[in-house]
Amino acid sequence: MEQDLVSKIEGLTVSLPLSEAVWASGLRIDRREYFVIRITTESGLVGYGFHKSRGLHLNRIVEENLAPLVVGKSPWMVRRIWDDMYHGTLLAGRTGAVMRAIGTIDIALWDLCGKLAGQPLYRILGGYRDKCRAIVVTGYYEEDFFAVDKMVEDIRAHAGEGVDFFKIAAGMLSAEDDAKRIGAAREAAGKDAELVVDVNWVWTDLKEALRTAILWEKYHLSWIEEPFPPGSTYKRQKFADASPVSIGIGDEQSDIHFFRDIMSTHSADIIRIDTPVLGGITPAITVASMAEAWGLPISTHIYPEINIHLAAAFKNMIGLELFSTRSELYKIDRFINPNMELNNGYISLPTSAGLGFQLDWDELIKYSI
Repeated sequence: MEQDLVSKIEGLTVSLPLSEAVWASGLRIDRREYFVIRITTESGLVGYGFHKSRGLHLNRIVEENLAPLVVGKSPWMVRRIWDDMYHGTLLAGRTGAVMRAIGTIDIALWDLCGKLAGQPLYRILGGYRDKCRAIVVTGYYEEDFFAVDKMVEDIRAHAGEGVDFFKIAAGMLSAEDDAKRIGAAREAAGKDAELVVDVNWVWTDLKEALRTAILWEKYHLSWIEEPFPPGSTYKRQKFADASPVSIGIGDEQSDIHFFRDIMSTHSADIIRIDTPVLGGITPAITVASMAEAWGLPISTHIYPEINIHLAAAFKNMIGLELFSTRSELYKIDRFINPNMELNNGYISLPTSAGLGFQLDWDELIKYSI
């Protein structure tokens, strides 16, 4: 097999302002920050990776700790490189900033593997489907937390275009007031559509959470997502046992061992895969396979341009998450070419090699911080 070794790794942190602030998890969101990686090989091939950096600056981690373990290696050795990065930062890493940096590099290396093979990545992973069902994320809180008009308008517009799977934010109001939001979303989506409510880790009281789940059961939710903060192992397991609504877990979570424990303790009904935070495509493949062995469905946390390849390759993938096409909440899609197309509730698979997109690096530099 011809060798084409990694010659350069470049990292860029960008801040993309939103025209209007929204709220979730009790936090005001007025910009999106991303960490972007560009890896170049000796022949000039370029692989990309990116993720929401959440205010972290990962450039030094990449430059000082990870790049020396990657430069000079073949992208075809992506699993070995991942192992080198993981064990090379074991004392400082395993979760958080270091794992995000590892994940972004890993994604770019898999992009290069596809380009070296001349095939879209999902074909290398092994295809299962030729289009992926979309979960459209909308309904973040507005400045008036009780307002629902924009959410309803967005859901109705997408429903009219064939979308039948939605996710909205909740958890910042009382159970009763959030129920009104959920009811409005259910009416807009239609009785047969799937609807997910993301609590974004804001619940702390187990009994109150169960009371809320019982109150919301009448809206026929597909699942309640991330009800408790990370580390709430006992509450998560008890909630999964007693809640009349299914529970989805995995956003912003690192390390396959976390998911092993979630599955072995029956603490989730749906496994959520956050590919960059988990450590990249390499561990995401493992988690998806583990979930399949446990008979558990999986869905992805945003980054549809990356996750579509996993969604196309795994039988148990039930939805590919993306922000509403009428929203600017994702923001980085303005710098991705080509954009993903949503048709009748499904996203077609890319046809270009690797991840199937290019990032406008020169434009992104204008927003670097």
